[in-house]
Amino acid sequence: MKAVVVIVTILAAPPMAQAQAAGPPGVAPPTPQTDELMVMPHAECLEPKRDPLTPSPHVVSTFPARGSVVRPGLLYLRATFDEPMSCRGFFLAMARMHSPCSSERQAWVLSFDRKTIRTLCHTEPSNVYGVRMSIDLPGAQFVSLAGHAMDPYEFSFTTSPGPEVTTAHEAIDQDVEMLPKPKDEPIPLYEFRGKH
Repeated sequence: MKAVVVIVTILAAPPMAQAQAAGPPGVAPPTPQTDELMVMPHAECLEPKRDPLTPSPHVVSTFPARGSVVRPGLLYLRATFDEPMSCRGFFLAMARMHSPCSSERQAWVLSFDRKTIRTLCHTEPSNVYGVRMSIDLPGAQFVSLAGHAMDPYEFSFTTSPGPEVTTAHEAIDQDVEMLPKPKDEPIPLYEFRGKH
């Protein structure tokens, strides 16, 4: 069962204030203005619940992919799993390699199906980076919603000399695998004229 929290912020004068703001008789009261409507759905963090019948999670794909070359600058590091994940886990550096992500604090973006995790990181040009996942350290193991820790997993990638990615929007677009699929082209309709 998916839990979704929707935050709605509406900045407008409350009805009580509207009644008090009514002017003299014969003068129309001021029209309330809605300044902003913001809807921000996001997946809620859930604690794992042990289910012995569910298999352990495995990594399906990552961005950057293992052994790939990507542009330096802002980077949305992504891991996609075959099972829904809890909010437990931490991306760490491989031995003798740089980590693209902070080793102190990581803010995740979790997909609605809870199978994809992203975190915004930063890389330098012409460098090699290595990421380790689910090593046996307190708080570092990635755990599925079914309460299973994944086996250790690691991958490395290289950054090109440039140009650097400078915006979060551009960083998202670098992960081509996760971009929306193009819509099907409409089938052209041809008029058929024939003899009966």
